[in-house]
Amino acid sequence: MGAGPPADFWPPNKHVLNVRFLNGTEDYQRTVKSLVKKHYHSIPMRIRFKFLSEWDTSPSDIRISFADESKAYIGRQAENHPGEPTMWLNMHPRWLTGDDARKKVQGDVLHEFGHALGLIHEQKHPQRKLRWNYSRLMERYQLEYDAAHRNYAASTTSALNAEWDRPYDPKSIMHYPIAKGDTQSMGTEVPENYVLSDGDKQALVQIYPSTAVVKQDLTVRKEEKKKEEKKKEEKKREERKTKETAKKDKNVGHLGETHIGGNRSAVVCGGYVTVSGNADAIIHGGGYVVASGNSDVIVHGDSTVWASGNADVYVNGGGSASASGNATVRFTGRGTGQATGNASIYWKC
Repeated sequence: MGAGPPADFWPPNKHVLNVRFLNGTEDYQRTVKSLVKKHYHSIPMRIRFKFLSEWDTSPSDIRISFADESKAYIGRQAENHPGEPTMWLNMHPRWLTGDDARKKVQGDVLHEFGHALGLIHEQKHPQRKLRWNYSRLMERYQLEYDAAHRNYAASTTSALNAEWDRPYDPKSIMHYPIAKGDTQSMGTEVPENYVLSDGDKQALVQIYPSTAVVKQDLTVRKEEKKKEEKKKEEKKREERKTKETAKKDKNVGHLGETHIGGNRSAVVCGGYVTVSGNADAIIHGGGYVVASGNSDVIVHGDSTVWASGNADVYVNGGGSASASGNATVRFTGRGTGQATGNASIYWKC
């Protein structure tokens, strides 16, 4: 897996990349969100993407414009273009239809978000042994020589970046397809890739190691193991009781219950709030938050959070959290929490 220069990687204190859509239909935007959350948020790495709603005025790190071609700046190079698009996505490849078009869109979205994380084209990996037929590439892809050389020639930058590079990976989402005749070896072919390879995922974990709550492997006697299991069951029962109590809590009751689901976007006051599906929510005043599915939630105020699925919850304050599945919860203040599965919980102090 070829990685760009470390200067293009996002810094260690960066846990969330804010993404803003500059145009596009709700269907386009929903497709991008779903693909990114499914394929990138399942990786146990530090970085997560936060898709900003149109009413969210937070600064953006990545700005997407839907266009006739797909391309993106590499990692932090996007910071050199404030207020401008940093990623372009073609959601309607003209020459494809049906499943072929859907797979192409998926591959392009995952490829460009790989660039946004600092990954470069895998066919440029210095370890790959390919001799390109540049005249064929120029003809087939309608490229000038400089563009063909830029997209396919082996990377000297990557060659100097041995600390981050992994072995050449033809299954990488960052690899261009290779057809017969594209290289001097007429039999060389590499099919188009539509999902992240194991090498892609390993590279991102290496570049962005998680600082989440990690469960340690402990060797215990059978009696001790039984005690641990009993404690877990008691904790689960306590959490269920806490949830029910939260609904009845007098401090929550006067603020009411709010349920946000589907593809809705909402700004609500605190209390007891559930957010599910692909919904986005900003919650003012803190409270009790239950987030599931692919939901994105920002909470202003101390909160108790239960997060599951691929939910992303950002709490501007302290509190406690229970996270499972691929969920991520981030606090700016102090707190406690328990993470299971691939879930992550972060505190800034």
